[in-house]
Amino acid sequence: MTLFKQQPNKILKNIAEILNRKGTREHLLMFFLCLLMYINVGYMHYEVYFSKISSEWCGTRPFLSAWIDVAATLLLFLLCTAGRRKSAFVLTYSTLMVFVVANMVYSRFFNRYITPDVLDEAANFRGSWWMQYVPHAFCWTDLLLVVTTLLFGWGVRRIEPKRTHRDLLWVLTLIVLPCVLYTLKLAVHWRTADDVKAWIDSIDFREDTKLEFMFNQEYAIMRNGILLGQVYGNIASASKNVELSDAEVREIGAFIKQKAADAKPLPESLRVKGKPNVVFIMVESYLSVASQMKIDGKEVTPCLNELMRDPRNYHNLNVTSNRGGGESSDAQISYFTGLLPLQSEMSVQRIIKNRVAALPRLLHEQKGYHTYITIPTNRFFWHQNEANLSYGIDHTIELGNYENGYWCQDEEIFNRLQNVKLQEPYMNIILTLSMHGSYDTDFLAETPVRSPFNYPSRFSAEFCHYLDKCFYTDLQIERYIAYLKRSGQYDNTVLIVCSDHEPKEGSLSMDDWSMSLPLIIANTHIAAEMFYVGSINQIDLYPTMLDMFGLQSEWRGMGHSLLRKGYNNTISDTQRRISNNILRGGLRFLQH
Repeated sequence: MTLFKQQPNKILKNIAEILNRKGTREHLLMFFLCLLMYINVGYMHYEVYFSKISSEWCGTRPFLSAWIDVAATLLLFLLCTAGRRKSAFVLTYSTLMVFVVANMVYSRFFNRYITPDVLDEAANFRGSWWMQYVPHAFCWTDLLLVVTTLLFGWGVRRIEPKRTHRDLLWVLTLIVLPCVLYTLKLAVHWRTADDVKAWIDSIDFREDTKLEFMFNQEYAIMRNGILLGQVYGNIASASKNVELSDAEVREIGAFIKQKAADAKPLPESLRVKGKPNVVFIMVESYLSVASQMKIDGKEVTPCLNELMRDPRNYHNLNVTSNRGGGESSDAQISYFTGLLPLQSEMSVQRIIKNRVAALPRLLHEQKGYHTYITIPTNRFFWHQNEANLSYGIDHTIELGNYENGYWCQDEEIFNRLQNVKLQEPYMNIILTLSMHGSYDTDFLAETPVRSPFNYPSRFSAEFCHYLDKCFYTDLQIERYIAYLKRSGQYDNTVLIVCSDHEPKEGSLSMDDWSMSLPLIIANTHIAAEMFYVGSINQIDLYPTMLDMFGLQSEWRGMGHSLLRKGYNNTISDTQRRISNNILRGGLRFLQH
């Protein structure tokens, strides 16, 4: 019995002696510092991906990738500093913290990780406009980063600053051992030699990451981590035009040829008469629910609802957003060209390098339209001026001045437009601004408009503020339509009202509303019942406009005309692949 009592005591004594050794304490302290960095990286992925994009369980791969990010970055700085331990840890922590904070802050406005095409937009931060959004870039849970930074500072002061090759071996162990354990986890499911061979054949992390990044960059970065997902994926995404294979070229050509062959001439009853002006209002963050809602019997958007009630006008409250990572610029791509925007980058940066077959250009060349775009910002914001040239928009009416921190709200947009003489026939694309997030402050408090609504207590404050903004913008559109009628333009104007995209996920703090978008096509003199009435996509407006105005173009877009029979709103993997290849391959199929 005495032997059994002494044995545990001896084991504990030996463990205590091992832990008391200076080298062991150093490595435990270094492991603790690595763990703090791992927590920071994990928190970033939680904030960017799991809390905003998808809460779906993705296995253990993200945990392994995040750990490798920390260990591999530490190994890099140990090599760069010739083994200076303390310097390597400080540089590793600082570098990873820059990645963490930058991605978290950006995701709170745009629901995505930072990529090279985002960095290319740094010029947008000229002036002071962005300072008003700084308070919304952080939340109280970010105190975790403060705690980990304080703990890291405490720990890094206690490690020896000496240089030793053993640290390199220790860090290599941190990288190799988790990989071995991950492989053993997979090996549990291996039953035959073929299983092992299939696993070996499937190992091509670079190609897998590149493919994932092309179709879902957020998943690719979360699953593969910073080094493989964000760094490698971004480099692959930022590369110049992809050289398409012969098979891909043939696939695109066959698709375009078939779409053109299917576009048989339509009867005159399905075309607008003459050359009416086109007022194309793209409303910021406009959800269908705003026009479907009444508060104490009062409509949130009475003007737009009146347009929808007119039996002569077409409307659809079940439009699916096709945007990728480019926010409002993606909506312009979908509506003007019928292309599906890329998921992995800002597609507008591909568009601006080419003259493309787009609605404004086709209206100008085939019908003699004068093309305008009215924007509430500076013309260089988000490459708008370059994009206008690509789309064939001849005149830009810029109402904002972000050098002075000034963006034009909707009341001023529509008021100032009443004093602008447009040469007829014209297409004027009007971009609104006021319904943009954030929604945690009372926007109407800074305007002459007051909310007439007594909202139910179950509505979040953000949702109430959003609906107030919808009411405000609807009022400005009503005043502009009244101006068109007073000036005698309305009867000769096709009015299109659509949404650029849904509000940022989570920004309304309400989960029980549909994210469907609206579309109104008014004053066409085409019977409303001739349009398709089911669920549609943003990319469907391009081929519909081609039919409405009788525009001739071999390129018919990726969507389906709402005026043709056999409509199908499904977007297949083939369509996405073809659209991706057209954009990445230099848009030569759309060059005009």
